[in-house]
Amino acid sequence: EMSASLVGSEMCIRDSYFDLGAIYKKQNLYNKAMDMYRECYAVTKALDDSSLLFFPCRELAQTHLLKHKSDSALSYYQQALTISQKFQNNYWEANILNDISKVYLHEGDTLKANNTIDFAIRKDSSATNISLKGQLLYYGNQMDSARFYLKKSCLSGNLYSKTTGYLYLYKVEKKAGNHSAAYAYNDSFNIYRDSIIKIQQHQKIEELSTQYALAIQRKEIEAENRNISVSYTHLRAHETSAHL
Repeated sequence: EMSASLVGSEMCIRDSYFDLGAIYKKQNLYNKAMDMYRECYAVTKALDDSSLLFFPCRELAQTHLLKHKSDSALSYYQQALTISQKFQNNYWEANILNDISKVYLHEGDTLKANNTIDFAIRKDSSATNISLKGQLLYYGNQMDSARFYLKKSCLSGNLYSKTTGYLYLYKVEKKAGNHSAAYAYNDSFNIYRDSIIKIQQHQKIEELSTQYALAIQRKEIEAENRNISVSYTHLRAHETSAHL
């Protein structure tokens, strides 16, 4: 078994690979991102807690999907799903089932997408799952049922689900020819979408501030290390001359 200090060190390495993967993915450098997530997976596999493999598996799946490799994505999603079921984590399982449902929707297999999101809702009736169910019903031309789920998702505190809910309610009513209702939902969608944009701008500013602070901190540490090195060299020189 690994010692506590070694486990702590391995966890830091794992987190570093995971964070680097996220940075590369954000920059659309998907091959580099996958390299980092694979390294993260390898380090995590050496740890005692196999539940942690859930996270690199999910990220590898999502990155494959961004590269339009649905089969590879589904393979990693399946691994993450197996882990979530093994550890009986309903929240993880529902999230992965939501991801898989979106893959099937993207592939045009609405039957599989519907069945999968139904399983997800049984595990966790979150706004995200309810919203996706409403979208699938809209694509299946089941407008009354779509309205029910979409309106439910708009009542949640989840800003993203609420915004998506209003967008699809607009689409439902527009398709049904209910123009006044469609315009009202469109107005709500625009309000919440603008809120998301403001939050994202704020997060971007915070992110840049953090990067700036870290860069300054790194320079300070480097300068401190140089000072320590210079002081040590002077001390050694003084000791040497004292012995002569």
